[in-house]
Amino acid sequence: MNKDNRALEDAEKCIQLKSDWPKGHFRRGVALAELLRHGEAILAVNHALSLVLATNAAPPAEMTNKLKEIVERVELNQDKNILPITDAHNLVSPQDYDAYVAKMKNGGETGDITPNDLEAIFLTCWTCSVARLQSHGNDSKRRPFVFFGTGYMGDGGTGLVPLVDNVNIELVANLLRKLTKDLKLRFIITVAIKANSYGLPYEKNPNATAWKNKKKEGVFIQLDSKHRAGMFFLPIGARKRGMFTFAQDQLEELDMETFKILPNILHN
Repeated sequence: MNKDNRALEDAEKCIQLKSDWPKGHFRRGVALAELLRHGEAILAVNHALSLVLATNAAPPAEMTNKLKEIVERVELNQDKNILPITDAHNLVSPQDYDAYVAKMKNGGETGDITPNDLEAIFLTCWTCSVARLQSHGNDSKRRPFVFFGTGYMGDGGTGLVPLVDNVNIELVANLLRKLTKDLKLRFIITVAIKANSYGLPYEKNPNATAWKNKKKEGVFIQLDSKHRAGMFFLPIGARKRGMFTFAQDQLEELDMETFKILPNILHN
């Protein structure tokens, strides 16, 4: 433990001296992982990878492998710092959210909502928990994750770190640029799953209780902040509203449905 704490202190000193040195952030992530601070470790390694990509260099296998290793060591259904799962009663109404976005576009009026609040938002994909995968007889070692790390995006730029080569990177890049522009997000860590032309229940019919199955291309995300939290599907296309909220009872269905189509998503 003392050795790991010293390694963390050394890495943080390196970052203080040279904040844009990828190796310093990577060493910090490795030390955090050894201290079982897995959520912070993933963010640190992601940031190291984004700094590498900013130089147009290929992401080092050492970093990508370490990130995968950290994720494999974590019980995701128990570590809320990595994939927080929010109950439906925490959702903010669409009307409140629209008012919030309008306020942000106007420069952030005085009140309890400020642009700095957005720094606390992170986007994560919805995926099956380890426990549920195991309960359905599936191999937990084949958990279907697609990770993307981003750097600081105050200038609207993105530094994507694809760990699965055949994911539509441009789709996610466009999404992040849009979020950065519209919501003035200054920092995002995202884990995204591509959903391309697979019938998934993401849009609720206001005139019926059933969910429509539409074929759209987009990503599943989860927002976790005091202003808006919950599971969403963000389609890419000419839609006035870009977020579709899942009710809690639909998340259970989506959980297994997502798992069923993930092999196709990741291999097409």
